[in-house]
This record gives sequence, C-alpha cells and structure tokens, in this order.
Amino acid sequence: MAAITQKLFELQVSPTLAKILYVLQWILLIAWIPFTLYGLFFAPIAPLHDAVHPTRHSMTMVPCH
Repeated sequence: MAAITQKLFELQVSPTLAKILYVLQWILLIAWIPFTLYGLFFAPIAPLHDAVHPTRHSMTMVPCH
C-alpha cells in the first residue's frame, strides 16, 4: 500500500489526493470482502453455485439444495 502512495507522490499528485485515494482503496477492500463472501456462499447464481459447490458444503452449514 505504501508503494502505491509513493508512486502517486512521484506522479506529482497532490498529497491530499494521494491520501484520499489511499483511504478509498481501503474502503473498497473492506466493502469487497462481504460482497465476495455473500456471492460465494449465499447468492443463488447457478454457475457460481456449481463452481463453489464442494467448498460450500465443506466450509459452511448453508443449505443449497
């Protein structure tokens, strides 16, 4: 993460913008995790369900049948 911030400074992006982008990337990462978990274990999307079916049964108690 610090490398990204350093590159933004090297591109002569203002320090304020660099800090905003740094915080934004963490917000997006934190928001991405629940959506990903929902998609893997709860969403009724057929191709996704078929792809993660063994994982679903081995890691959760979520019924899918």
